[in-house]
Amino acid sequence: MHKKISDFFYRNLKLNPDKNFIYSENKSLSYKDSFKKINSILKILKNIKCKSIVCITKSEFTFFNTLIAASELNIAFSPLSNLIKPLFLQNIITQYQFDCLIIDKNIFDNIDTETKKLIQKKILNIIFIKNEKTSIFKFSISNKKKNNYFLMCFTSGSTGEPKSILLSQNTKILRAKCVIDLYDLNQNDKILITTPLYHTLAFRKLIINIILNSECYIKTGFDPNYIRNIIKKNKISFTMMVPSQLEKIFKHKYFNKKIIMRNLVSSSSTLSLKLKKRVLKNINGNFHECFGSSETSIISNINYSKDIKNLNTLGKKIKNVIIKINSKGELLCKSPLMFSGYLNKNKINKQLKNNFFNTGDIINISKKNYLTFKSRSKEIMKIGSISVYPKDIEKVLLNNQFITNCLVFAIKDKSLEDNIVAIIQKKPGSTLTKRDILHYCHNKIENYQIPKKIKFIKKIPSNSMGKINIISLKKKLFNQ
Repeated sequence: MHKKISDFFYRNLKLNPDKNFIYSENKSLSYKDSFKKINSILKILKNIKCKSIVCITKSEFTFFNTLIAASELNIAFSPLSNLIKPLFLQNIITQYQFDCLIIDKNIFDNIDTETKKLIQKKILNIIFIKNEKTSIFKFSISNKKKNNYFLMCFTSGSTGEPKSILLSQNTKILRAKCVIDLYDLNQNDKILITTPLYHTLAFRKLIINIILNSECYIKTGFDPNYIRNIIKKNKISFTMMVPSQLEKIFKHKYFNKKIIMRNLVSSSSTLSLKLKKRVLKNINGNFHECFGSSETSIISNINYSKDIKNLNTLGKKIKNVIIKINSKGELLCKSPLMFSGYLNKNKINKQLKNNFFNTGDIINISKKNYLTFKSRSKEIMKIGSISVYPKDIEKVLLNNQFITNCLVFAIKDKSLEDNIVAIIQKKPGSTLTKRDILHYCHNKIENYQIPKKIKFIKKIPSNSMGKINIISLKKKLFNQ
């Protein structure tokens, strides 16, 4: 039985050492070449007695090699975006105890002085990656305790309280095998990754690739023409995309240019009916939508190509998942694929009640057991494939000296995607403009957290208890 992700890598290394299994742009990676790079990383990690890694890299190969090294040593692995904002990075480094940073040399060189000083103060070891080669910038033997989780991903948090999702190696393996079974994948499948590798969706497809000993093509900068060419040229048979990507790749200008793919899956956010119909008309293969979250993994799935009468639903729950609806209409889920919890002040908070996780989604379940999405609970917003919390953005805005009060929530655009809205109450006499706020946000929060719409009002209404009726405000200001 394979207990570690690295077990699959070493199995494949013995079977096909010269096989190219990851392709990115015009480069490829074989098991034999990957093994050499992994060994150089392993040597350093063993010498420093590393317990936890934070990884920031543009290189898909470096990302994979670091992942396998962390898996082999069974140490905590935390991947971050190579475009991470300084404030977010400072918060993460301060709040979480990492003893090793693996980072591209050119990324480190471009970090501001304040953040560099914090990194060198808080992190014992810093390893530079340049042209896929490792070099030690800072070295110290770690005496920290081993973490009881493997993967830590961050959903949002740029205000001193970044939110984390913890997953074990076994859970990541089970999630990958679930996808393999659900979509009947095999060694002959060619997998495409179009989302950033630090996100759990891409991470899962990397693991699927080595479990199957198949081939994986990575293109994280989303160019619809380029993606279509990759699919056609390499005969891609499986991928999972977020709705915003599907919207681009199935634009009207591509009509009469059908995509041929055995299984195309929409994930991470709900699809509009209009987009579902457009995809179905322009794909030769199975078109699925899966529903779930980073915390729960897949909860339900539907193959629209074979169940076109239920286009308005999210399908039925998958095998081994137990669901129920609470008194607020929110979906609760229990599954063997569940996350380990959130990390807060180095303590794991499971956020479970009777082993059920509250998804925060308002769901209806039909007599035939089909799930229908109604709305999200008031706090969590889904931007693309990422969960965003209004309070994180509000805290940043309220730090602006010209803002007295603010409120952040999401409204739906024409494709039913969430758009972040900021309602601003300015200080009397302030000349603050929308452009000023966007500029202010640009340096404080992640791009996906920046409001799409900004509206100034004299006073944000509240009742005698200080509570704001968001539903009423949405209807008044945006007719939603």
